[in-house]
This record gives sequence, C-alpha cells and structure tokens, in this order.
Amino acid sequence: MRRGALAIAAGVLVIGVLAAGSLFLAPQDQQIVVMRLGAPVRVVDGGASSFLQLKAPFVDSLIRLDRRSLWLARDGFSAVSADGRPLAAGAIVRYRIVDALGFVRSVGSERALADRLTPMLGAAAHAALASASYQQILGGDRAAIDGKALALTRDEAQAARLGVAIDAVQVADIAPTPSEGEAIQARMAQGFSGEADQMRDEGKAQARAIDAKGKAAAAEALAQATGQAAAIATDQEAQVGRIYAQSFGADPGFAAFWRSMEAYRKTLADGSAVLVLSPDSPWLRYLVRPPPGR
Repeated sequence: MRRGALAIAAGVLVIGVLAAGSLFLAPQDQQIVVMRLGAPVRVVDGGASSFLQLKAPFVDSLIRLDRRSLWLARDGFSAVSADGRPLAAGAIVRYRIVDALGFVRSVGSERALADRLTPMLGAAAHAALASASYQQILGGDRAAIDGKALALTRDEAQAARLGVAIDAVQVADIAPTPSEGEAIQARMAQGFSGEADQMRDEGKAQARAIDAKGKAAAAEALAQATGQAAAIATDQEAQVGRIYAQSFGADPGFAAFWRSMEAYRKTLADGSAVLVLSPDSPWLRYLVRPPPGR
C-alpha cells in the first residue's frame, strides 16, 4: 500500500513537472519565439492568442519579444553640414519587431539589436545633416533632415534583415560644436561692433549736416537782417535828408545857423580845441552875434 502511494505521488510529480515544462502563456504585449535545440521554430503572438500554449519539455525554450513600439537613442555625435560647418547632434529611432523569427535569426535579442541598429542610425543622421546647409539645419528645416535619416535607416535595416520596421527617426539636439559656437559669438560680436561703428559714423555725418544746415540758415538770416537794416538805415537817411532839404529850403537862414551849430558841436564838443581867430571871424558870428529872433 505504501509503495502504491509513493508511485502515485511520483507519477503526479512527474506529470506536474512535464506540464510546467510544456505549458506557457503569451501576454498581449509580447510575441514569443519557441526555440527547439537553439533554433527558432515558431512564434506565438500574445495579441492574437491568449490561451495556454504547448511546447516540448526539456527541448524547447522561449524568447520573449515586445510587440509594442520601441525607442532607441543614439548619443551625441559629430557631423558636418553640406557647407562644411561642424555640428554636434543626437538621434532617436522608433521601431517595431515585425518578423520575430527573422529577428531572432539575424539579431538574437533586443539587447543585441542596439549594437546593430545604433551605428545605422548614427550613419543615417550624419548623412542627412551632410545633405543640408548650416542655415537650413539651424533654421528649422528639420522635417527634410528627419525624412532623409528615416529613409536611410529603413533601407539599412531591411538590407540587414533585422526583422524590424522603422517607423520614425528624429535627428535631435543639433547645435554648433563648442569651437564653432565660439566662432559664431566672435562673428556676432564683430558684426555688432561694425554696426555700432556704422551707426556712430552715420550719427556724426547727420550731426555735421545738421550743423552745416543750421550755420547756413543763420548766415542767411543774418544776411537778410543786415540787408533789411541797411535798407531801413538808407530809408531813414533819405527821410532825414528830405526833412533837412525841406527845412533848409523853407528857411535858408535857419539852415546856415544849423550848419554852424553842427560845426561848433563837432569842434568844441570835447573842450580841448584851441582856436586862434579874430573877433570878426565869420566862423564866430553866431557865438558873438546870435541871429535875430533866435
């Protein structure tokens, strides 16, 4: 009896071990490659089958692969634009494993894919940057660059039979290299300095033009004022002359008296003149004998 129970227990244990080694379940986000003696024989897609699956115990092994879109990044690398300007950049690729058997045969595992796909991504991004000018790259023409990198990466992946579909490539973190950045700053500083010098020169030229214009306007105004003053003085002198003429014509005696008074004023004004004249000199007639009624 005891021997029979042991046999039954051993049989159940063996069946349990065989069942555990021959049954498996594929999650919806995985595709499982069944390996038999190290060679891939079939694929169980978790998105299509959620039932328990069978495999040969002790003979078959499983490689689990992701069904979802995956991302792989290429760290910073150096590149050169079409016009020879050095750049630093990075790249990101989005892919899916679409041929699990081909993927296992060609690559082996998801970890090994990075060693195969990363150089392809870097080479494609480098070639895409080399096809565009420095201004196009930094000016925002990224769609064309990403499209070229995508096409090149996709071609390389298909040629290598990696079993993956390349859905998108983005060339990211594009920037001038440190030496190029310093050169750009130097050129910008030189440009700003040149613009400042030009603005100063233009300001000085405008100041000279304004000063010359002001001086010309002042000279013109002074000339006009001088001419007007001269005209006014001439007119006044003419008026005085007319008044004198009218006065002298109306009273010749007064005219003679006025001229004598002017002569006395001019001669004797400062009180230092010394005159030696006879008492009956005509020059003294108004000083000695004033005119009647004056």
